[in-house]
Formats: sequence, C-alpha cells, structure tokens
Amino acid sequence: MIRGRQQGTGYLLLASLLLPLAAHAYIGSFSRFLADDYCSAGMARLEGVLGGAAYWYMHWTGRFSANLLDALAGYIGPGITPYAPAAALMAWLAVLSFPLYQCSPVSEKGQERYLSLLMAAAILFTTLEITPNAAQSLYWGQGMRSVVPPLILASAYAGLVLYYQQRLQSSGSSSVLLMVSGAVTFVAGGFGETYAVLQTSALLVLLMVVMADAGHSRRNLLVFVAAGLLGSALAMVTIVAAPGNKFRQALYPPPPGIEELLRVAMRSMLDFIKTIVASKRHLSSLLGLVALSAMMGHGAFRAGNPAAPSGRKDPGLLALPPIALVLLLSCFVPAAYGMSGAPPKRTLIIPCFVLTCALTAWGYLAGQALYRTGYRLPEKKRLPWRPAIAAIVFITLLNTSWAACRIVRLQPAASRFAADWDRTDALIRSAKTEGLGSITIAPLRNWAGLGPLGVSDPRNDWVNKCAGDYYGLTILPYRTEEQQPLPASY
Repeated sequence: MIRGRQQGTGYLLLASLLLPLAAHAYIGSFSRFLADDYCSAGMARLEGVLGGAAYWYMHWTGRFSANLLDALAGYIGPGITPYAPAAALMAWLAVLSFPLYQCSPVSEKGQERYLSLLMAAAILFTTLEITPNAAQSLYWGQGMRSVVPPLILASAYAGLVLYYQQRLQSSGSSSVLLMVSGAVTFVAGGFGETYAVLQTSALLVLLMVVMADAGHSRRNLLVFVAAGLLGSALAMVTIVAAPGNKFRQALYPPPPGIEELLRVAMRSMLDFIKTIVASKRHLSSLLGLVALSAMMGHGAFRAGNPAAPSGRKDPGLLALPPIALVLLLSCFVPAAYGMSGAPPKRTLIIPCFVLTCALTAWGYLAGQALYRTGYRLPEKKRLPWRPAIAAIVFITLLNTSWAACRIVRLQPAASRFAADWDRTDALIRSAKTEGLGSITIAPLRNWAGLGPLGVSDPRNDWVNKCAGDYYGLTILPYRTEEQQPLPASY
C-alpha cells in the first residue's frame, strides 16, 4: 500500500510538471511570423531552401544548421508556426528522458520509464521557468530554432554516450557509431556560437574524465567521445569561416583581447546568476528541482527497494560545481567576443539548461550519498507522511500551478496579436492577388518586443523590407490621412 502511494505521488508530480509545459504549448499556438522570420521566408521563397540557407551563410551568420532550419520553415510558410512550440516541447521532453532512463539501474527499468519522464519534465519546466525571455526562446520561430534544437540534440547525445558506455563499448567502436557521434555534434554545433563553444567545452571535460579512468574498457568510449569532439570542432570552424560574419560583426565593437574577453564573460555570468538568485520564483524552482533530484537519488519514488549505490565514494559531489561553472562561463564567451557584452536574453536558455542539468545531477548524487551513509527513509514513514518530503511535494505543486496560471494569463494579448496578424496577412495576400504593387497597413506590433510591421518606411526598416520580399509587394506604413489603412472588409 505504501509503495502504491509512493508511485501515486510520483504520478501526481509528473502531472503537475506537465501542466505548465502544456500551458506553454497553448500560448505558443498563437505564434505567427515575426521580424527575422520574414527575412528567412522571403529568401527561401526566392532561392529555395538550400539557396536561402547559403545566402545567410554568405551574407549574415555562420549558423549553418539554424540557417537551414529557418529556410525550411520559411519555405513551408506560417501555417506550421502555431504548432512549432508544442512540437519542440514534446520532442525535447521525449529526448531528454532518454539519458535519464539510461542512468537508472537495469533492475529498475520498468519503474524508471515514468521516473525518467518525471525528471525530464522537472528539468524542462525549471529551465523555462528561469529563462529570462522564454517567449522569445520558445514562441518566436527564428529565436526558438537557434536555441532549442541544439539542446534537444545535446540531450540525445548524452543518451547516446550513456547507452554506448553501458551496452556497446565492449563490442568495439564501429565506423557507423563514430560517424553518428561526429554528425550529431556537428549539426548541433551549427545552430549557434554559444552552443558550439559550450558543446566543445563539455566534450573536452568529458574526454578528460574518460581518460582519467585507466580501465581498458574505456578505450572505445574514449574514441566515441573524441569523434563527437571532432564534429563539434568542425562545426565551430564552419561557423567562424562564414563570409557573412564580417557583415554582422560590423554592427558591434571590435573583439576584445583575451583578458577583457574573460572579464566581460565573467561579469555577464555573474549578472546572470545574480538575476536568478534574486528572484524568489526562480530560486524556489531551482531548490525544488534539487530536492526532487535528491529524493530520486535516494529512491523515494521507487515501488521496490532502491538499488544500493556503489560503496565507494563518488567524487562528483565535489567535482560537479566547478565543472558546471566552467561550462556556464563558456556560454558567455562567444557574446563577449562578438558583442563585447552579454548574450541576448533569448540565448540565455542555454546556460539555464546547463544550470538545471548540473543541479539535477548534483541533487541526485547527494541523494545517493545519503542513502549510502545509511540515512534511509523508514519503511512505515514513507511518502506522504514524512514532513520534509511532503513539503517538497507541496512546493513543487505550488510552483507548477502558479507557473501554469501565469502563462495562461498571456492568452488575451497573444490571441489579439494572432487575430491582428491573421487579418493583416489576409489583407496583404488579397492585395497581391488583385495585382497591387503596394499596400498600406496599420501598425502591427508584437508581444515579443521585436521589430513591428508597418510602422516606418520600408526603405529604412528591414522588417517591412523583408515582409515585402516575402509577400511580393511593398508594405507602406500608415502615416497621414491620405494613407489610411485598408479596412477589414477589403
């Protein structure tokens, strides 16, 4: 009976964590084309998917994977935009549960199917909860496509490493597996400089950890990780070599020297951490994640006796914090080099994910350490009667419920924008069908704080210019009585 209640509490937590994710997917259904989306779509319509991606590589940014995905999404059109946030969340949740499932003891795989999904939902919820601008990171198409797909691929690669370590390394390193390792990191690194530097740093750390283990069985894993590191390094080279970088770099100060670069990156990282710590909402979410991870490591939700961790001391509790700080710092180095400042807020979802994963791992190891020392939950005082654990469950339920309500409250503004966008899109397409060369529209501002449509002269406004290229006619702003916006009955 007690075991059933433990599992019931786990399922309750899983449902509560999925609630705010569902709210994100719902608000994301009101997403439409914004700002840069028009640029990618216009060039893809003109040059095709590959041609559009190549154009931006040659004239703006070396993010080759993001360029290709943006071109594909733009070529398909705005019809898929409302479904993209939900699809991204579902893919991320499913893939993130893969490495967590690999971490579970083999004897407990049946239970770990739902426990790995529970922890994946907790990590994903916390990441979005502490992200400074989750709307731009998730709801805005082009913003999301440069930061979320690499994190999904990072989760997949972590699962591959664990799967290889546990099941395949004794059979040798086949060329196919090595190619997969390098291909995943190459594609993931192509989504942006911030992730590429983070990924390369993480693989270097992982390589050193594997090398520190002198066991013969680690040799194949070493080759597997080295292939991934090679793919990540090639992605960085491909990004840096892009001819378009010079056009974008011209908008920012010259890159600083090494000392100044590290100082700017360190200051940006500390500001990022201070912002999170200063928020009670963020701090409670992170502490709840650590507590939940510790409960998982201790075996609080398992229906059977938790497998006893190894008797030897795990150095991860001490080694993980400095490693996490190094990886966090690597997230801020590219912006310090290219912009002499902090990354855009939408990009901060990457260090947020690093932070949540590091705290999850540390909490899990702390829970195992408690179990190893003999501090076990009495059989008759398991969930939900132990006050401390009951408090953790309550706080988690409170955090997720409040987050879901806060997200859903965005619905009126998001719905109004979607309706205005749909109406404007229909007017522009109707004008194009009737053979008009230009159209005057009422200003269409958005919830994301990005460049609005129809506010200034298209000759001086890149958003209007890109939208005009996409639709195939000139979009003029409403300025005078002679330039009235078209009525809804047009």
